[in-house]
Amino acid sequence: EARVEGGGKARVLDWSPNRVTLEVEGAAEGARLVYNMNYDEGWSSDSGPVMPWENTLSTPVGPSTRTVTLSYRPPYLGAGVLTGAFTVALLVALHRRARKEEGAEEGAG
Repeated sequence: EARVEGGGKARVLDWSPNRVTLEVEGAAEGARLVYNMNYDEGWSSDSGPVMPWENTLSTPVGPSTRTVTLSYRPPYLGAGVLTGAFTVALLVALHRRARKEEGAEEGAG
């Protein structure tokens, strides 16, 4: 469900769990597009900042707005991927080191 607060109409053109494209018609200057999805910091819009509006998403629209795309990307996703990659690299290095030490002990014994 989508609507325009302040005059105008909106409808969903395309939807996926982390992205929605909405068509906007007749939005007045200073209007807000409201989309029935729970607000989270990870939402962004190609029409401006995404703000909470009565526990849903909203973003500014105006008379020239035709379509709006809202996209979700989990906050700190990049940091999580980087931490995971670092952890895997560390585990591989520790494993190689342990195998190298085992080989050295076998050769000495």
